[in-house]
Amino acid sequence: MIMEQARSITKKAKYLSYPITEIEVDLLTMAEEYGLESEMEDAIGEVLEAQNKLESAIFRCEDVFYELEIKESEYD
Repeated sequence: MIMEQARSITKKAKYLSYPITEIEVDLLTMAEEYGLESEMEDAIGEVLEAQNKLESAIFRCEDVFYELEIKESEYD
């Protein structure tokens, strides 16, 4: 039960990508206008890596509740 509650909170991290994607598209479009696609793609790669790390860190927060979930199930 507690893990389900934690997951319902951490699943919001999936939606973090929408504004980031919008920013990426805008920056890539602007970079294309100035012939800087390659440089921007490298920079965007760093953003994607940071985004993945952030999402993973948020999902790892569920682990904090894992032991409690086990203890609760033992009492049931």
